[in-house]
Amino acid sequence: MDLAQGGGFQLGAGIDIYLTRWLTLGARLLYRGIIMGKIEESCGERCISDDPEDRTFLHGLSGEINFSIVF
Repeated sequence: MDLAQGGGFQLGAGIDIYLTRWLTLGARLLYRGIIMGKIEESCGERCISDDPEDRTFLHGLSGEINFSIVF
């Protein structure tokens, strides 16, 4: 069985525009990046493989448009 470990990051931005005192129109964008590498036992303790073939990079992008009532 192969195990993997790694790290990730998130980067996002958004804006809310007040149409009136009680109503807003907004938009948001979020990017998530995750990198994982195969764990090797051969280095004496657990470490991530240096072989690029054993690495996986996942990309995720999400967007949102919203209409809100503010109290």
